Amino acid sequence: MKITHTLLAAPILVLLSLLVQVQADCVWYGECFNSDNNVNCLYEGPPLNMNNDTALSILKNYCPTLFDHSDDPPLCCDSHQVSTFANNMGAPKQFLSRCPSCYQNFLDLFCYTTCYPNASTFMTPLTNISYTGPSPLNSTESVGSVAVVLSSNFANGLFESCKDVQFPSNNQKAIDLLCGTGSDGVCTPQVWLDFLGHGSNSPFPMYYNISDTPIVWQSYQKVNVSLTPLNETSYLCSSSPDPSKPSCSCQDCAAMCPPHKDVVPHPVEWEILSIEGMVFVAGSILVGFVILFGSCQIWYYVHKKDSFGLEHEVRTTLGNGSSSRSHAASQSRGGNILEKIGLKWEQMLESAFSWWGRVAARHPIKVIVISFIICGILTFGIYFAKVTTDPVELWSAPTSVTRSNKNYFDSTFNPFYRTEQLIIRFDPKKWKSSMHEDPYPAITYTNISGGFQLNFLKELLYLQNNISALRADMGNNETVGLEDICYQPLYPDNKNCVINSVLQYFQNNETTLERKVTDFFNTLADYVDHIKSCTGDPSQTIDSTKLASSCLAEFGGPVSPWVALGGYSGNNYLQATAHVLTFTVNNYHNPDDPQLAKAKAWEKEYLTFVERFVREEAEEKGMMIAYSAERSIEDELARASKSDVATIAISYLAMFFYIACALGDWLPCCTPQVLVQQKFSLGMCGVLVVLLSVGSSIGINSYMGFSLTLIILEVVPFLVLAVGTDNIFILVNALGRDQRAVSETREEQIGRVLGKIGPSMLLTSLTEVCAFFLGGLTEMPAVKTFAFYSAFAVLFDFLLQITCFVSIISLDMKRSEQHRVDVACCVKITPPRYSEKSEGILYAFFKNFYSVGLLTDWVRSLVILVFGVWACFCIAVVNKLDIGLDQTLSMPRGSYVIDYLSEINTYLSTGAPLYFVVKPGLDYSVRQQQNMVCGSAGCPYDSLAGQIYQAAGQPNGTYIAHPASAWIDDYFSWLAPAASGLACCRYAVDGNGTKTFCSSSDTTTPGCKSCNVSFDKGRPKPEDFKEYLDWYLHDNPTAACSKGGHAAYGDAVKLSGLGSETKVGASYYMTYHTVLQKDADYINALNFSLGLAKDMERTIQHNCTQCHDIEVFPYSVWHVFYEQYLTVATQTWQNLLICMAAVFVVTFLLLGFDIWSAVIAVVTISMIVNSMFGLMYLWDISLNAVSLVNLVMTVGISVEFCSHIIRSFAVSPLKTRVERARHALSTMGSSVLNGITFTKIVGIVVLAFADSQIFVVFYFRMYVGIVSFGLLHGLVFLPVLLSFVGPPVNKERLAHKDREDRQQLISNGDLF
Repeated sequence: MKITHTLLAAPILVLLSLLVQVQADCVWYGECFNSDNNVNCLYEGPPLNMNNDTALSILKNYCPTLFDHSDDPPLCCDSHQVSTFANNMGAPKQFLSRCPSCYQNFLDLFCYTTCYPNASTFMTPLTNISYTGPSPLNSTESVGSVAVVLSSNFANGLFESCKDVQFPSNNQKAIDLLCGTGSDGVCTPQVWLDFLGHGSNSPFPMYYNISDTPIVWQSYQKVNVSLTPLNETSYLCSSSPDPSKPSCSCQDCAAMCPPHKDVVPHPVEWEILSIEGMVFVAGSILVGFVILFGSCQIWYYVHKKDSFGLEHEVRTTLGNGSSSRSHAASQSRGGNILEKIGLKWEQMLESAFSWWGRVAARHPIKVIVISFIICGILTFGIYFAKVTTDPVELWSAPTSVTRSNKNYFDSTFNPFYRTEQLIIRFDPKKWKSSMHEDPYPAITYTNISGGFQLNFLKELLYLQNNISALRADMGNNETVGLEDICYQPLYPDNKNCVINSVLQYFQNNETTLERKVTDFFNTLADYVDHIKSCTGDPSQTIDSTKLASSCLAEFGGPVSPWVALGGYSGNNYLQATAHVLTFTVNNYHNPDDPQLAKAKAWEKEYLTFVERFVREEAEEKGMMIAYSAERSIEDELARASKSDVATIAISYLAMFFYIACALGDWLPCCTPQVLVQQKFSLGMCGVLVVLLSVGSSIGINSYMGFSLTLIILEVVPFLVLAVGTDNIFILVNALGRDQRAVSETREEQIGRVLGKIGPSMLLTSLTEVCAFFLGGLTEMPAVKTFAFYSAFAVLFDFLLQITCFVSIISLDMKRSEQHRVDVACCVKITPPRYSEKSEGILYAFFKNFYSVGLLTDWVRSLVILVFGVWACFCIAVVNKLDIGLDQTLSMPRGSYVIDYLSEINTYLSTGAPLYFVVKPGLDYSVRQQQNMVCGSAGCPYDSLAGQIYQAAGQPNGTYIAHPASAWIDDYFSWLAPAASGLACCRYAVDGNGTKTFCSSSDTTTPGCKSCNVSFDKGRPKPEDFKEYLDWYLHDNPTAACSKGGHAAYGDAVKLSGLGSETKVGASYYMTYHTVLQKDADYINALNFSLGLAKDMERTIQHNCTQCHDIEVFPYSVWHVFYEQYLTVATQTWQNLLICMAAVFVVTFLLLGFDIWSAVIAVVTISMIVNSMFGLMYLWDISLNAVSLVNLVMTVGISVEFCSHIIRSFAVSPLKTRVERARHALSTMGSSVLNGITFTKIVGIVVLAFADSQIFVVFYFRMYVGIVSFGLLHGLVFLPVLLSFVGPPVNKERLAHKDREDRQQLISNGDLF
């Protein structure tokens, strides 16, 4: 074993003989001046005592561990080095001091490398520089570069304590700004140390090594030196270097946070027996229905005597009405008390309508004139109409939460800025990716996309500068430029506009862009290296390259790379495929503000310029540009409305023409008599009645102060045409088929027919009016205004139909009876020898073919099964409807905004700013109340800033991308005293003894000195907190003091009072949403932010005894548009249920208290609405305010499809349900088909060619569904349902009919 040990030791002894055992303890001492800066003088002697009390005091403040055993220990640094050290720690203090352990560990690294008495054990000079100037020890050499070896325990401890420290004003981590990773990826301990030791961050290169074993380096003397890793203790971020001060907060130290829990609970899908809930429910309903219906049908056929007959039906079987026996009994017994009341009510209605019909027919001119006068007065209200195009007014209720939040934010902090944005991609055929050589002596390369080729950036700068130079003509020899309207955060010290662009890293200067540093043989730094450095830390005043250029923008602030670039992964900014140019313009709360007019004028000029550039120059320059301005969406909506005017007009004209033509009788078509039978003029008068009703509705709503919207103009006429034309066709057709008695006058005939038809018209119209008025109870503005306009329009349409139109019918009948040609009424033709009333083709078809075929037994069963299956399918998918409104659908085809919205989803790397606003009430000078909102050392994890930080840690669920910028944390850092030199807070005293603020950039005011701020456990005393807050909010950030609050927080804090009387009112804490791509993302993001704000509010009120009235709310510029979607599903059900309730009540009352008919009406209309949900799912129609309006309208139009047939069935005296269903279908079917279906189809087809996609999706598609499902349910399902389970005959009505027939027989002498 000894021999073995000897053999193993031999090579080690040989190796050690080659190493120089350096006995000296220092590697430098003092400073030697060179042309660039002071560098350390080479010194390899023992450490020396400083003998300078001032320097020792400064050093003890920064490096207490060096003084563990002595108040004046021997050190490897002198007072000049201490002074330089203290001056260089100013910037790190501003970045890291919010976490005491991180800051102390960072200080210790430079304490040990600068002054450690045994420095030579872990450091050695690698190169030296000859020196002839003065030095403390008459040194003739200075240090050129040095190697440093740190243990992994110390290096990792330093990094771990600092990796989570926040830099609030930039909404990012401080390590991201201090690590300089650029496009190389994430920060690591070695990357960070390499950045700190880089020549641009140090007076000479320092090569850090992390190792747990000794490392051999070749010193400047060309000898091998073994360095033992420095293994001093580092502080955990969860502990405090000073026991009297708090440790890091949860925001800056993950170990201080409570156990991790999901901020957003994972949604659990509703399932039953592992089947999706709604599918299970729908399937269960279907199975139960099939079993029940099948059983009833089997029972029916087993007990039926005649399988295919309709005349021998057994009493009480499913599908049959009252039997002959019950019919006979009804004749003898009569009905119950409810049936008697119902009959009296119906008779009263028929008598009233008959009386009124006779009056209107006898005095047509008076009725028409009075009707026109009243309508004229009402329509005059259009003069006072206010058309609303503001999306906020359209979609957000004045009392809604987000609307109130927006109003408060706008009036308190000014509205969110107007943004003019371009997303610019490069043509890969013209601008190819390339490998860029990294600065010498590196032998590596960086891959850069074509968007970072120098000439492409020059073209980009050309475009940006041209836009910046645009001026808009305001008239009166006045022009407005970008500088007149833009946001200038450092005004008046810096009047440059905020333009977010990578070109700001070069201050928008082409010369700076082209600049590079060479050593005759190699390029040491150029624009790519500068971009790489600036994307790592945009706030650098001197980058980490040999260029030593500033990264700050021309407007004085940093430009975050994720704002200016898009289409990259991770931190690979130089591989971005898109540049994002954003011009920020001031916005104004008052819409009449002249500055707002200037902003809109400039935006118009900007859009004109960019449109021309895209058309004429972009392709040649290899650019693909998507662009937008703040006014773009409003402009395009207006353009879409104008472009669709022709489409809408053609649609309505087509319906008008069809109505005018379809009312007439075309048989016999080859005789002159057809010219008399036509009712073109009557049809046009019917259309005029519809227009007058719409005009009167608009007028009366304008009188009442309701705004007019484009939805009203587009939808209400369609609705009233559906309702109005149906009633017109029913009334005209009924008169056309009626035979006048011998002794009956025209007026009496009209009165008698109106007595029969009027109650049915009243039923449908009153049902719709009540439904719409009740629908107006909603708070959703678009639905509310639609409901009121529709209710009044339907009401006026009904009133005009039973007054004006009845009078017009009387005049038209008079014309026809005199054989005058329609339209040309002065022309008479010879009457035919005989004339016979024609039933009409459609009426004959329904009576003789359709009603017979539909109501055969096997067809009825099939219809019920098919409609049942379809209804269950619709139920199964109702919860799968998308909620929201794709903005691109509201744009006209080919709009540039569509391209822009598409590019946003692809290339933007961050979402819109999100503000959490704290209303007045907190006393921010008191520690307990500071703790409610702050996020630095000593702040609880559940503070406002802490909760935002925790939410930002789970962006996929919270949609919050970054921790918040907390003005109070940066204010603490700004107030902190400096160990040497001046602090950020400084002032001068004038001759009157008045303190005046000295900004950190002020080099001219004499006598500036640091503020005398007293601290208690790391926080300023209340009086000092108040005293200097206003100065902080007016201090511009500089390299000497990056915590100046003017740029980041100048608008974020509202103050009252001055000096010690200063009080903080409202303030906000800003973060960013993640990129939101789908409507669901926006809805979930809004929902979470509202919930988070409520949690903050509850936490503050719970933890602070004096904060019970504190309010917190979230605000982002888009919130106000998406709140409607949080409740749109609930609003939909509420509106539909209210409408259904109105249908039920009105039907019950007007059908003579017939509850069964009311139930059937509600069931059928519900199935039509349910079918619309199925259509929306299959045809990709989302649920929003527009589709909700259409669903409410569906109820109204469905009443027209159903109620006439139900009433006709209910009042029919025939014996069986099948007979009554056939009679109702024959009587009303043709009018419903002609009056609603054909009329609407003519108009709907035109909408398919609309320029705006919103018309195609929400009007064409949904109108097709409304008409199709209304037709199928009204003319197929409803008659079949009535034939099975329709209400029994009113016995009192039947008895009354029998008595009338008996009396008629007696009077005719035929009874016996």
